[in-house]
Amino acid sequence: PARPAAPSPATGPLGLRPSLAITNLGTDSNVFNSADHAQDDFTATVVPRIVARVRAGRLMFSYGANTDFVYFKEFKDEESVNFGSEVRLDANLGHLQPYISTGWVSTQDRLNAELDARAPRTQRTITGGTRIAVASRTTLVVSARRFDLDFDEGTEFDGADLAHNL
Repeated sequence: PARPAAPSPATGPLGLRPSLAITNLGTDSNVFNSADHAQDDFTATVVPRIVARVRAGRLMFSYGANTDFVYFKEFKDEESVNFGSEVRLDANLGHLQPYISTGWVSTQDRLNAELDARAPRTQRTITGGTRIAVASRTTLVVSARRFDLDFDEGTEFDGADLAHNL
């Protein structure tokens, strides 16, 4: 007789999902995004992550944490260790599946193309919303998010104090 398959960790009340990702590996041909004097360097980013979850009836609580190790071969002052975490609560009420989450990140990655600096900062988010099943393969998602950003005191970009101005 066929032996029954072992239960999947995702089907029980407790789950733990560790992972390791390499999100960046190669040469950055213009580390400082300079139009006049491009400088290249080998760079890599390794991200260990863990997600733990607990299911209790129609509720699922999850917690995730990650650390980004950013490596540069020549430009050591561009290296960083970034941290992030998220807590989330989901409810499965049939066609209506509300959720709320909050997250925190401490990073030195570039924020965007407009603010082109690896400026140390802390980001906090809170998100709430719901998934609404409207058909067998169609779900409508409605959500709202608040995002706060704080730069470390004394952090400057083009002579502007980011903690004060942003």
